[in-house]
Amino acid sequence: MNLNLNGLTALVTASTGGIGLEIARSLAIEGARVIVNGRTQSNVEKALTELRRDLSSADLVGLAADNGTAGGCATTLSTWPQVDILVNNLGIYEAIGFFDETDGAWQKMFEINIMSGVRLARQYLPGSTVSQGDAGTRPWEDCIHFERIGDFPRAGDGSLQRHQDDAIGNRPLSC
Repeated sequence: MNLNLNGLTALVTASTGGIGLEIARSLAIEGARVIVNGRTQSNVEKALTELRRDLSSADLVGLAADNGTAGGCATTLSTWPQVDILVNNLGIYEAIGFFDETDGAWQKMFEINIMSGVRLARQYLPGSTVSQGDAGTRPWEDCIHFERIGDFPRAGDGSLQRHQDDAIGNRPLSC
């Protein structure tokens, strides 16, 4: 695949392992400068070491920030006030039944699974609604996907989508 991402900066949240690490790897292969993000500096350094071992010419930078919190998002946004590509990979799921889940657990899931993405998208989305050269443009709704995670209902997504629609209308979003 040739996405021509040279010159673009991508932030992949929760990218020190698993799917996030592989997304970071794929974006780096496509030429993007990739911000590898995790909650701890040691996890970020471990991921960077692995990626640099496999992709010696990749443009990789680390960012230790817990984006599951308002403070962590503030750190991310102050360190990187603008990115071209945002991959909201951060999310949690706990295998607890609906009726057994506590209010605190629901709040934690909402904070991490919904608010982390909202906080970052509010900052980055306005700058991502212009064409990025050969990468082309696509409607933002083609780029932002919300999925149901286990037993955690994503009812807020419809409201979020309507608010984003009102904010940017039909302008294209590069993705």
